[in-house]
Amino acid sequence: MSSINLRSLTKSFGPLVAVNNLDLELREGELVAFLGPSGCGKTTTLRMIAGFETADSGEIYLGGREVSSFPPERRDAGMVFQNYALFPHLTVYENVAFGLQMRKVPKEDIQTRVAEILQKVQLTGMENRLPRQLSGGQQQRTALARALVINPAVLLLDEPLANLDAKLREEMRFYIRNLQQEFGITTVYVTHDQAEALVLADRVAVMRNGVLQQIDVPEQIYQRPRNAWVANFVGIANLIPGTIGEPLNDVARINTGLGVIHANGGESLSVGSEALASVRPESLRLERGNGSAESASPTSSVNRLTGIIEDRAYLGNLADYRVRVDTDTVLRVQSAPFPVYDISEDVQLSFAVEETWLVLPEAEGER
Repeated sequence: MSSINLRSLTKSFGPLVAVNNLDLELREGELVAFLGPSGCGKTTTLRMIAGFETADSGEIYLGGREVSSFPPERRDAGMVFQNYALFPHLTVYENVAFGLQMRKVPKEDIQTRVAEILQKVQLTGMENRLPRQLSGGQQQRTALARALVINPAVLLLDEPLANLDAKLREEMRFYIRNLQQEFGITTVYVTHDQAEALVLADRVAVMRNGVLQQIDVPEQIYQRPRNAWVANFVGIANLIPGTIGEPLNDVARINTGLGVIHANGGESLSVGSEALASVRPESLRLERGNGSAESASPTSSVNRLTGIIEDRAYLGNLADYRVRVDTDTVLRVQSAPFPVYDISEDVQLSFAVEETWLVLPEAEGER
């Protein structure tokens, strides 16, 4: 088990800066998910940690040891690739044993360790099968076993569930998380799937255009995004633009086209600066009524607006509404499927101040 420390890590491919001055530390035994769209730098960062890409500048420490100049085989890292990279002509046993054989481990020890890890990943009895004779989930577990059997200091996972169907992918999230906790191994997990990152990670590192936007525990990433880009990328966000007003009773105020909205956050923002109030669709409550709705008073814990139902989608466990609150603003509301609100029906919207968060309009690296 080992920590991972990245200092001022930078990597370019021609004019493209793939990773830009990245500073990040993973604690021993922690699982950090690198989350972001294609081309954001998450896989490049993983490959630099593994030694498959060389950084232009910066330092990589594994367990306190600076390894930037080390080849992959000297970094004591186990890696699972997106396509698993199993040897098609080798059996499950031979694939898993390969790393131990390269390390000249005695044959008897190899047999013992392979048997133990195959039991851990529930592949006992499949030792003699070839990769083509395995399901997608079995291939993925074989790749995990091959990475773990060498007892690496760190585990690196590059979108390991991308090739699985939706139901199996959901099951494997919990399987990987339980396995990682059982081994207590420091893990970097690269994904573009928000749900995967939120379920698996101790902390989530959100990246865009090679720049780290925010790193925090999943709850904070979702409920307290740092900027509008993070709010929009991780889940669905209603973003209401405005300018910062004078705070009242330690509650932030943002002057918007919909009136004054009270929120949390914004401590670093000065009065008059631009910001957005971010509120998630599930935090908005619908009520029937066409009376006027006032914004929250300084002593109230609830913001209120009026609107008209513009569209509705039934999603089984919830209903997804589009509510127009003025000419330029439509808010998403996700609620229980009953009661049903009709198209063109007048409604009142309420959302708690503690579930409303002020965010910066710009992404990191754009200001």
